[in-house]
Amino acid sequence: MRRILHAYTWFKPEVGYCQSMNFLAAMMLIYVEEETVFWMIGTVLDDILPSGYYAENLIGIKVDIRVFETLFEQKFPKLSKHFQNLAVEPHTFVIQWFMCTYISVFSDEISSRILDVFLYDGSKILFRVAFAIFKISEKQLLNAKDTPDLLLVCKQLTSVIADAESLLNCAYEFPVSNKKLTELRREIKKEITTRV
Repeated sequence: MRRILHAYTWFKPEVGYCQSMNFLAAMMLIYVEEETVFWMIGTVLDDILPSGYYAENLIGIKVDIRVFETLFEQKFPKLSKHFQNLAVEPHTFVIQWFMCTYISVFSDEISSRILDVFLYDGSKILFRVAFAIFKISEKQLLNAKDTPDLLLVCKQLTSVIADAESLLNCAYEFPVSNKKLTELRREIKKEITTRV
């Protein structure tokens, strides 16, 4: 794994190294040889994720977190307001999920299924799975009476999910189009880069 990531940083120095890439490379190594993983990492970074996801300034993940927040407010207005009232930002948890493509937070079975869909369907599955996670625990989240209680529920969001099929079925209840993602990413990236 180390050789793959070292080689990739030599191949694409603008990407640099990010610890979250370890999870992706390790999961891929379970199924394919080193050289194939090297090229798959390249495909993920060049074709599936927006540019700059693992760059030094992390612009890609910053944009996706803002996109997530925008869509979260639209899809979960009551839950979003509840988070705001208790001064908890959902992106605090979502950033880890996106950076490691859920590999570090789920069992190998669930992680493999998400990775498979991610490689086939693209980055929109990151958003769909996040929405499914919040949907599955929505009642518990809304029942949290104070900030510590809400943080405790949030910390356990992924640990209560044991079935990949149910998770992905729920994820596909949330339509997220590539066109909408591209538009939001473009708008938000422009906002972020003009502020800097």
